[in-house]
Amino acid sequence: MSDTVLIAAQPGRALLRALPYVLLFIPFVLLVLWLQFGSGEVCAPELLGIPQAYWALLAATRGMPGLILIIALAHIPSALKILRDGYFPPLDSARLRPTIARRGPMARIRGYLLLIAPCLAIGLVLLGHQAHKEIMEGRSVDDLQRTLEAKCQHP
Repeated sequence: MSDTVLIAAQPGRALLRALPYVLLFIPFVLLVLWLQFGSGEVCAPELLGIPQAYWALLAATRGMPGLILIIALAHIPSALKILRDGYFPPLDSARLRPTIARRGPMARIRGYLLLIAPCLAIGLVLLGHQAHKEIMEGRSVDDLQRTLEAKCQHP
């Protein structure tokens, strides 16, 4: 086998494989847009009975670390293929354009990094959990809502 192999383009399959990532990402984009631009005239806006500030806290401490963990876990099979075959990207991967897969030490390093990524993502999830716990300090969502409403300045 040679050190480089051309992987043929499969744009339809590549876009279909990217669809779950897009579907996971869209709710976070919508939440950020609502947090940024929605309900500006209300003092303590709510979504589904939960204050906007708590949604932002959940997105930052639980949502994004969880999303990063899901993406990292989804790449474990690719990492194992890279380490088994020695090519990066894996030879059976779907690509939008024709891509050259290379073999060598850099391919192995990328495979190991993809295997280490879920461990780092678990650490990020634990860090987010700890940050959420420290910010809330044992308070409930209702306590947070009352605090926000008390600090509102009515003209």
